[in-house]
Amino acid sequence: MTTNITSADGKIVAVDGGLTRTGYSFNTIAIKDLNPDVLKQILEIKVAPNPKFFAGSPLVLDVSEVLSFDEIDYPKLHDVCAFYDIYLIGLSGVTSEHLIKFLRSKKIPLVNSNRYAKIREENTAPKIITKTFEVEVPIRVNVPYEVKVEVAKPLLTINRNVRTGEIISAKDNSVAIFGNVAATARIIASHNIFIFGSIFGEIYAGTPESAESSGYTKSFIYTSGTFKPTLCAICGNYQTADDMEQDDRILPFYGKTQELLIRLSEDGKSLHYTQLKDLNKSNSKF
Repeated sequence: MTTNITSADGKIVAVDGGLTRTGYSFNTIAIKDLNPDVLKQILEIKVAPNPKFFAGSPLVLDVSEVLSFDEIDYPKLHDVCAFYDIYLIGLSGVTSEHLIKFLRSKKIPLVNSNRYAKIREENTAPKIITKTFEVEVPIRVNVPYEVKVEVAKPLLTINRNVRTGEIISAKDNSVAIFGNVAATARIIASHNIFIFGSIFGEIYAGTPESAESSGYTKSFIYTSGTFKPTLCAICGNYQTADDMEQDDRILPFYGKTQELLIRLSEDGKSLHYTQLKDLNKSNSKF
């Protein structure tokens, strides 16, 4: 069912055929007018009736038919999505080099699918993958020493395979999956994700809980099986399957069976991949 969203003068400003999937399995809305009120109308129709299903999900706005970007207020669009508990990742459908430069100057993220692969390649900054690690040196203290510990929630555990299209959400918590994660399945956690099996779906760790939050930056993802996700993200920093398959520095990890640890880089702007066997070799020196 298609829904037309019209402005006060009767013009159609958005054509919404529902929340659809792109090549990266993002929820996508095609919009013709970037007025935040137009976006709110669409979310009120499509998301408000079923908030639990879309809670914590990423969203991309397809702006391929937008005529003017002069008055775009991306933070306001982000806030509208946050009100409905949806995380706005960026804009897609941008084909003009001039427009790309304009949106870059405003620090607005772009997410383009396969048909815009060339533009996405030009728009994506190089992602540096290193094999460095951090070691915290123990601090000698006098005994007795009192330490106050905040008791956290019990870890959410799933003792089975996660099926195709299934969504597992661990808000304010970490999650452990004792099984495989199928393609198009989605694992979302506010903290860490442990997968004792293979991953073929989407994984989101350190998911921001509000528009004011950047997420839990110390989050990490652990997997012990075949690592072949369609998307991997920590605190909004993400890489798609296309990104991984085209980056020679990530290819040694992608599609392979191994123990793998994924964290944010020190600058918090890219993902850092480490095989545990390499980490163990480094630790053996100390």
